[in-house]
Amino acid sequence: MNTPAQQRYLEALIHLRGVDPELLIILVRSYLAAGSTDKAARVLALPHETKNADQAGIFASLVYELRRQELARLSPDDPSWEEARLRYAAQIEIWIKAG
Repeated sequence: MNTPAQQRYLEALIHLRGVDPELLIILVRSYLAAGSTDKAARVLALPHETKNADQAGIFASLVYELRRQELARLSPDDPSWEEARLRYAAQIEIWIKAG
């Protein structure tokens, strides 16, 4: 689901059904595949409760991918590069602690 129309459909479903972790996962994956890191970050910031450890792991991997893409888009001389690098490093630490 990488087309804008498909993304709008998922956004509408989430709006109608409420925050469903399964729909959030699909939408965030779609945004990340399209390189829409701002949209992915907004969706990941929505309050949600995961139903099981698998979903929690998927959300952690999506945040990791978001941070990786944010850093990859910047050049080291960009003023926001250091902040993005620190967020990425923090996500790696979370990933390591989670096992």
